Amino acid sequence: MSGTAQEGSQAARTRFFVGAAAVAVLSAAAVGAWLQPRPTLGSDDARRFVVEALTTAGVDGVVTATEVAAGVSPPDAPLGSEAFDTWIVTATVLGGEIEVHVDQQEAQAVYVLDRADGGGGLLTAEQVQVIDDFDDNPLLDDRLARNLAASTAGVFGAIIAAVLTDGARRDLDGWQVRR
Repeated sequence: MSGTAQEGSQAARTRFFVGAAAVAVLSAAAVGAWLQPRPTLGSDDARRFVVEALTTAGVDGVVTATEVAAGVSPPDAPLGSEAFDTWIVTATVLGGEIEVHVDQQEAQAVYVLDRADGGGGLLTAEQVQVIDDFDDNPLLDDRLARNLAASTAGVFGAIIAAVLTDGARRDLDGWQVRR
């Protein structure tokens, strides 16, 4: 094989391996983004979650979530159930207070206690159901957007690397010396 043929063959081989390595790295990065642990809800996020959940449920006069404290699982958790971290958010509303326990990992209301100023409850069964069903976690929304961007970049990068690799493979085939 002549020097030019060897140099061309070596360049094609290098492009092929660089392209294959790029496909592997980009694929691993895209998959790795999805395998990261879920973000934990912070106290400010829990406060915002409760205000939005109460507003969505149609609770009148949601002033603010005045207190946020760390807690462990709701008070009515069955015996033997696994404990989990919660934020206990107390919101001042028209006519009383509402205490909502929010799961830090799932961003879900897991316990609601309503106290009217004159005694008794404030919420209807339908309002409690709306709060229970409320699902809004800005950290997960950010994570989803980031992961979709990483996956899209990974796919486009892999396509470009595959095209380069295929071109290098064709060059290698062209440089084969038949004996």
